[in-house]
Amino acid sequence: MRLRPAVLAFLMILVCAGVLLLLDWQRRSRDFSDAELLRRLPDFEGSCLYVDVKALRQSGLLDLIGGRRAEEEPEYKQWVKVSGFDYRDDLDTVFAHFGADINLFILRGRLSWSQISGYMKANAAKCSNGVCSMELGRGRFLSAVPLSENVVALGTGTFRTVVLSVLLLRDRKYLDLPKEPFWVDFSQEFLINPRPLPDGTRSYLTALAGGQHVFLSIAPQTNGLEARLRATFDSSAEAVRRRAKLEESTLLLRKFFERDKQQPGESDVATMLLSGKFEQDGGNVLGRWQLPTSFFQRVLEGR
Repeated sequence: MRLRPAVLAFLMILVCAGVLLLLDWQRRSRDFSDAELLRRLPDFEGSCLYVDVKALRQSGLLDLIGGRRAEEEPEYKQWVKVSGFDYRDDLDTVFAHFGADINLFILRGRLSWSQISGYMKANAAKCSNGVCSMELGRGRFLSAVPLSENVVALGTGTFRTVVLSVLLLRDRKYLDLPKEPFWVDFSQEFLINPRPLPDGTRSYLTALAGGQHVFLSIAPQTNGLEARLRATFDSSAEAVRRRAKLEESTLLLRKFFERDKQQPGESDVATMLLSGKFEQDGGNVLGRWQLPTSFFQRVLEGR
């Protein structure tokens, strides 16, 4: 029996639709590992951030760092009401990349793509082929795409679908990542010119410029938090030199306060910097600073 052209065409459409639905189901039901998600962020020209929100929440540090719910901004409360998403309860992991022209974020948790896309559509977003994008102003756009049932990617940049960059898998050459629940891998551009940071911290970062990878992580301790540095250089001799520069910056800061007979407050940046202790292990420079939880409150409040 020969099939009529119209019937054959209808069957082909059904097959293609079935394949597309199967691929979409596989994509949405996939459970990504942290390593897989990290490979979806660029490995160059930008700083990379990782936050294990679930671990911070379980340890109680999330409330200490983020403050009380009653103190949240009205705009954020409205977002929670409309989207049904609250980072305190629903967010588990954050990966982010901050580049010169684009910022990318990958979020894992109890996410509802229908609510997120609905919120974006209500704010004039355009959605097509599973990607939503909206204009932010000044030639920049916010775009979003679901990677699975519990993973959503967001991107901001100068073109409408910048978030599609996360669909590419990169071959990351550096896999010895910090084990702490919060870490940053600083870009060379930021180390050379860390303008957003207070003056007292800039000499520390510029002393690390040129390192192959410069990680700063935060680890919970019995009586607060500890910031940990690991910077890798080409040789032991270079690591020795960089350690000396960090110790020199700490000594100069201490002499400044002694000269003016001042004592920084417990939550001041200077107090954290003065607690610094540094070691050199082969081509690595290691550093540790004590952090009171009130330090983050000052940072978040812009004080």
